[in-house]
Amino acid sequence: MITCVVHYTIDPARIEAFERFAGEWMRLVAKHGGTHHGYFLPAEGASDRAEALFSFESLAAYERYRSRFGQDPEFVAADRIRDESGCVVRYDRTFMRPLLPPAPPAWAGLIEGLACSPGTRATRNIRCTSRTTSSSSWPTPRRSPTTSWTVSCRSASP
Repeated sequence: MITCVVHYTIDPARIEAFERFAGEWMRLVAKHGGTHHGYFLPAEGASDRAEALFSFESLAAYERYRSRFGQDPEFVAADRIRDESGCVVRYDRTFMRPLLPPAPPAWAGLIEGLACSPGTRATRNIRCTSRTTSSSSWPTPRRSPTTSWTVSCRSASP
């Protein structure tokens, strides 16, 4: 996976145009096989910085997407928002590879997703006596006599 980080200097007086521009690019990245992680805009105080992050499975996939610039009518129209409004003063991009925290195993979501009656909360006690070589802090349960599962619902009142 490759992630493109775009650093923008924007005109804060034209933030609405930048939001329209950003909305079009989020749609186009998704339409052409990427995952857009969003635009990050100034939140407090005067700022002219904005960031965007989006990923493609590979550099080759990104290059296929990038080849549409200046050619595809939707890409040209999205860039026209930027050019005609003057919302972007300048930008540069950097390519990065993500280092993400380890995901819990798939079975963890099953336990977290257990539903109880209204006014109660789920409690759980999972004991796995089998050893695991996982670097994760999650135990790896195996369907064996050494693994016990207890899930119960208790009153949500303190």
